[in-house]
Amino acid sequence: MCFEAAIGTSRSVAHGCFGVWRFGARPVPGRGHYRTGKHADQLRDTAPQWPIVKPDVTKTIRAVEDACNGVVWHDDAQIVDQYATKRYGDTPGVKVTVFQMDDEDDFQLMDF
Repeated sequence: MCFEAAIGTSRSVAHGCFGVWRFGARPVPGRGHYRTGKHADQLRDTAPQWPIVKPDVTKTIRAVEDACNGVVWHDDAQIVDQYATKRYGDTPGVKVTVFQMDDEDDFQLMDF
């Protein structure tokens, strides 16, 4: 994932410290979560709002960190700030935003 993003840029592996925002979406399971009949396209009121199923969010964080080692940063030890979430969504996948921190606790977004 990070490898494919970095190939399209002329950016080299960076030094310094980074922050990472990771948003993961997975499809809503079909069985038991949707209504029936003419409302079959609508979720039931009792359908869970959060995917409390595997993989847990920390495993997906580690996968992103490891995939970016040697591509975006030298080592994931350079990450000093991080936010991650997993939700149900129409389009499954992971969106990762990496920003490089500077000496004034400010950050610069890195486009991939």
